[in-house]
Amino acid sequence: MTKPWQTIDSDHTADGFLELRQRNGSDFLITIDGRVLMNSYAGRSEVLLSKLACNSMNNKKGNISKS
Repeated sequence: MTKPWQTIDSDHTADGFLELRQRNGSDFLITIDGRVLMNSYAGRSEVLLSKLACNSMNNKKGNISKS
């Protein structure tokens, strides 16, 4: 049986009620007004975003400048 989510932190924001939840020690969930924004299982959007960023470099060398 799946364990219930435990709310770690929450806040009222301009976009709605934001919650950070956890279960089983390593499962995390971020919701706003009950809608899932991110969770620790679904990383598809992060992978796609990184691929878009890398593809836009057109094999150019990266540049990291110190501030």
